[in-house]
Amino acid sequence: MWTPLLLLVGLAHASPCPDPEPLVTQLETLASRQAWAGATSRMSAAKDALLCPGPVQPDTLARFWLASGAVALHHEEPVAAEAYFAAAARVAPSFWVTDYGPTARRHYELAVARAATTSDGLIRIHPEHVQYDGWLDASGGIYPLKVASGLHLVKVDLTDGSDQSFAAFVMVPPREALRVST
Repeated sequence: MWTPLLLLVGLAHASPCPDPEPLVTQLETLASRQAWAGATSRMSAAKDALLCPGPVQPDTLARFWLASGAVALHHEEPVAAEAYFAAAARVAPSFWVTDYGPTARRHYELAVARAATTSDGLIRIHPEHVQYDGWLDASGGIYPLKVASGLHLVKVDLTDGSDQSFAAFVMVPPREALRVST
């Protein structure tokens, strides 16, 4: 049974958005060097850039989620780390940064194993008649979309001439529908 969950997502961009790629590279470098204060700050900047309108490269998103998982693990946030690691594995299953260490790798493998046993969820756009370009994680999509439960990047750029964009990192619960209102 699908239980609707309402989420209002809106993000306005008055100034030009930064390219997320160099910010994610900086985040990766800081996390690899275990420079946690800098990594936490860079993680926030990279997240904001990833929420900008338009598609994201799959490797950029996977690298962001992996580095964010390492940062969360350092901050003793294992639930967040698991969500980040599972999301990274969905986007780029074979990618890993060995500098994150064996503890992070064990948590990554556990996250992947747990994610494989969860039920799917659903993402719907409301109102359904709106014209948009949509992306789920790093792939184009037409909603509603059946998705693996867990952390996702949902982006909707309206194509009605209004230049409005909506984006968020969302947690899709198993066996539930997430309704994104534009």
